Amino acid sequence: MRYKKVSAAVTAAVIMLACVLSGCGKTVKTASRDEFTEAMKNHVSDEDNFITSDSEDGTSVFAVADNGWLAGFYECKNEDIAYDEFCAECSAAGIGDIKDTDSGYSIGVIDNDEMYSYYVNAGDTCLFMTGASYDKADMMQVAKTIGYADDGDEEK
Repeated sequence: MRYKKVSAAVTAAVIMLACVLSGCGKTVKTASRDEFTEAMKNHVSDEDNFITSDSEDGTSVFAVADNGWLAGFYECKNEDIAYDEFCAECSAAGIGDIKDTDSGYSIGVIDNDEMYSYYVNAGDTCLFMTGASYDKADMMQVAKTIGYADDGDEEK
């Protein structure tokens, strides 16, 4: 009888350790539409350049920066909708290589001489930014401000 109790305790400890090591139950920090809008205000001087929309799948806000690059932020009803939206947007943009970060985010990037695109899925949210390659620093500043990038993400 004592063997069964010890065995059950060891099994529970092994399962808990496996979950911790594999990221089981990891909570992904997500930003809000308001945080995105606030971060974009450094790049958008005209309030009319913000477009918001609500649908049955969630809410979104799009912005056109003063120098022409585009950004969109989606707050979806759930993580499945957000990931499907992220994959669809990546596919439409021609992003085939999606990386998963240690932070629990999925990131897709296009970085060439002409354009830069940075797409992120975090929990039930998505961030999409695209523009000329010389706008990369501005886009990454927004992503970092809302917590959707660190110093190494733009190199991936």
